[in-house]
Amino acid sequence: MRKFVVLCMMMLMAGPMMAQPLTSVEKDFFTKQMEDQQKNWNLADIDGYMGYYWASDSLLFITAGKVRKGWQNIRDSYENKYPDAAAMGTLAYSELFFYKLDKKKVICTGAWKINRKDEVIGGTFTLIWAKVKSRWVIIMDHTE
Repeated sequence: MRKFVVLCMMMLMAGPMMAQPLTSVEKDFFTKQMEDQQKNWNLADIDGYMGYYWASDSLLFITAGKVRKGWQNIRDSYENKYPDAAAMGTLAYSELFFYKLDKKKVICTGAWKINRKDEVIGGTFTLIWAKVKSRWVIIMDHTE
């Protein structure tokens, strides 16, 4: 598994060197996807938030030095970590950048921040979006 993660990270680092800028229409589309996902979070709708991820056992999520696989596993992890609207707080994405690797893959990098009543947490992320069966979904999420 460690070799797989290293390979993914190498692909992510090499990706922007080969990447092409998105057209304004493509950038608007992916920006809207991120905004809609953020809105679902802020409505405390984990299923709506997870609707942008690939509903597959192959979905990959990397955070805090751990690698997790599978849509249901990741969804359950979110539900355990964020059991209610207060725990979820208010999510804001910023510094979004998009890079097209090919016709069916786009990388998105950015920053996230969650405001809760008594604390603010945040970090950065890299997402790989892929066109799967005519639908754009996140197939890999590396969030720190």
